[in-house]
Amino acid sequence: AVEPLIREALERLAPDVRTAEATKFGAYWTRSNDTEVDIVGVAQPNKPKRVELVGSIKWRQRELFSKRDLTLLMGAAPRVPGVDPATHVIGVSRSGFTQEARSTLNAVYEPKDLLGAWLRS
Repeated sequence: AVEPLIREALERLAPDVRTAEATKFGAYWTRSNDTEVDIVGVAQPNKPKRVELVGSIKWRQRELFSKRDLTLLMGAAPRVPGVDPATHVIGVSRSGFTQEARSTLNAVYEPKDLLGAWLRS
């Protein structure tokens, strides 16, 4: 239930250096549900030529965004049409990030970052 609010917050924050050129955010999943990506950001929503960023949302109360979460995201990302090697990879977490995840992701968002989306509007 929190995922649509997070995608809306990212849209409100855009343009933002952490979201590359993305201004519109959605999600991607296959019909068989074997691939799911929580955040997909594009610059041109009507005719996207490429995906600017992909990301994962982990809204757990006590568990950090971990290496396992990062591995799952990195495995799913190439399956999203329009993703290329320049596509940014981001993480959103309620409880923070492991050092490995933080240093590997192009950008991280925590609750304070997302709340700022409504404070600046």
